[in-house]
Amino acid sequence: MLQKEQVARFWWEISEGRFMVNDDEVMAGKLFAVITDTKVGDVLDIAQSKMKVTGILRETDSPDDYMVFMNLKACQTVFGKLGKVSMMNVRAMCPKCPVGDAAIEINKKILGVRATSQSEIATAQSKIFQKTATLLLSFVVAALIISCIGVFNIILGSIHSRLRDIGLLKAMGASKGQLIRLFLYEAALIGITGGVIGFIIGSGLAYIVGPILFKDIAIKINPSFFVMAIILGTVTTIAASIYPAIYASKIRVAEAFKSL
Repeated sequence: MLQKEQVARFWWEISEGRFMVNDDEVMAGKLFAVITDTKVGDVLDIAQSKMKVTGILRETDSPDDYMVFMNLKACQTVFGKLGKVSMMNVRAMCPKCPVGDAAIEINKKILGVRATSQSEIATAQSKIFQKTATLLLSFVVAALIISCIGVFNIILGSIHSRLRDIGLLKAMGASKGQLIRLFLYEAALIGITGGVIGFIIGSGLAYIVGPILFKDIAIKINPSFFVMAIILGTVTTIAASIYPAIYASKIRVAEAFKSL
């Protein structure tokens, strides 16, 4: 049975240990092993039966990564389902086999059976991921817009509170370009600081809230996100500060001191 399964699942490779042989042995998917800290030689308690882990499969970016595999007869015995199956995985060993048509015919002619092709599952999963990504992206865009408005108000308020300083700089010969660059440099510093703080807070929340929302989830921080946070923070603050900087550069010296 195992040899036939290896032919059907030709992508299987053992990263640790060996393939299972006996009925009391199982193999674990790579991500299952990582999340549950399962190692070769460990004993799993499955439906009150002790199963020894003899091997861990190499990661394949497929559902196999999250599964535990055992012999069919042993599985039926452990769960009290002798002679029964809940799912049968059929693989066509040719590149152009009409798998979708075969699934349709099975659903038509065999009552009580639901046949689903891998392409249908992949399409459904892709749609779910796309909708989730779109939703998350909308949250990010909304947060950036709100951030731009907040930075705009802060910079504009800062300009009104520093009219005298701006007037003194213009009286000493500061050009419009120099004033604009001054405020943009300040905005860039705020953006970098905000990006660093935001990354630290976001990473902390991921470690705290992640396991609460998703049980046994593995949290990994990608260093590239740190760079992205700084870039987004800097670009956002600079974009929101362009108009206030231009406004400040156009203030006349007389107006700056008159408003005091």
